[in-house]
Amino acid sequence: MMKHAQVIVTAAVLAGFSALCSTAAARTTYEIKDGKMVVTVYIAYKGGNDALIARWNKETLDTWNGPDGGQTYGECGHKVVFALQTVTVAGDKPFPKGYHRIEIQPYDGSEATLPHTPDGRVAIAYMGKTTHSPSRGGASIDGVWSTQSSALVNPRRRGGSERFKDAAHEVGHMMGLPDYYDHKIKFYGKNLMGSTSGPYAKVTPQLVQGVVEALTGKYYCPMCPPPSQRPPLQPVALSGLVQGLQFAYYEGKFGMVPEFGKLVPKKTGRSSGLTLDMAQGGNFAVRFTGFLDIPADGVYTFFLRSDDGSRLSVGSKLVADNDGEHGMWSKRGEINLRAGKHPIEVAYFNAGHSSGLELRYSGPSTPKQVVPVAALYSLPQGEQLVLPQTASNTDPRIQAQGQTQGQTKIVKAQGTVSHPAATESDGQQTPSK
Repeated sequence: MMKHAQVIVTAAVLAGFSALCSTAAARTTYEIKDGKMVVTVYIAYKGGNDALIARWNKETLDTWNGPDGGQTYGECGHKVVFALQTVTVAGDKPFPKGYHRIEIQPYDGSEATLPHTPDGRVAIAYMGKTTHSPSRGGASIDGVWSTQSSALVNPRRRGGSERFKDAAHEVGHMMGLPDYYDHKIKFYGKNLMGSTSGPYAKVTPQLVQGVVEALTGKYYCPMCPPPSQRPPLQPVALSGLVQGLQFAYYEGKFGMVPEFGKLVPKKTGRSSGLTLDMAQGGNFAVRFTGFLDIPADGVYTFFLRSDDGSRLSVGSKLVADNDGEHGMWSKRGEINLRAGKHPIEVAYFNAGHSSGLELRYSGPSTPKQVVPVAALYSLPQGEQLVLPQTASNTDPRIQAQGQTQGQTKIVKAQGTVSHPAATESDGQQTPSK
């Protein structure tokens, strides 16, 4: 007999929400109303006991919702709330349709009683029982979990007695986050193996973004108007620009794109594009700043690919967030732009070993391509752009003003946002490339 477990989410969270955007048979769904997005994961457990399942469910929701009962999404600040709908199934009964199917395997202290993946690896828990890799968008993903999952004593982890969040990690698969890169999850940010299954589990903004994109197929907040319906960003009116981008190069060990305003660069100069020729060693960060010449009005899609993390801002907008430690991985974003030159910033870091950075775009009259060097500009060396913090740069009357501050000319432009200008550590500059 199938026993329905209590839904681990308050009724107030779900009350009044609209009909599901996904199909009724989907195993992970989302719904939107009143500026909130509720992601609901349907799980059917076979084996185990109610206390064990309740602990897994609580761990999952505490991890994914955090202390505020949900995650803030993107610059718009909308809330994403995670919910579970679970049932338990007797051993002789079939699994119900529309649920992720989890077989719970008893653990007796020997490795032989731990789950084994289809390719023979021993695991504490895993998803993709039949396919070995999860599909996107909450597709049919089944798994096998040991009763020792998320236990104080974890037979697959060394050292310490702190509880790992294995259940929260596996539910990430159910919401469309894939496994890759040497069987570790590195998706839209820090290593998810440590982020959602470690003893100090925390869901990063990149993971929330990954779930939203996997479920909706959109590369912008689904609770906001699409980019084509938003006011376009206006270009800046500046004269005397030169070809290429300014860069500031920093050395150190980074796990995320750093706050460059708090650091002193080791080297500054000009680069013809997003090259990493200035790098020395494997642990460094680079901030590129300048202007991108947009050929025609319209919505542009940017594809930011990097190893490790990177972030792309156009004017006041964070367009693509590919932050965190990961292999060569791409993120995209869309923005409505008027023709002309727009301030851009590409922030990047590398955490040892291989490195890489690439920016592509497409638009109304631009097929998808690497952003050409000829479209990149910057101020003359010794000048930095200072942009006031305003909500947007939709004012078409953007003008530039110049003034002298010491040996550096400060160029001010109304209506856009940028970060503090980099300063030179020793007054030396690298040759232009």
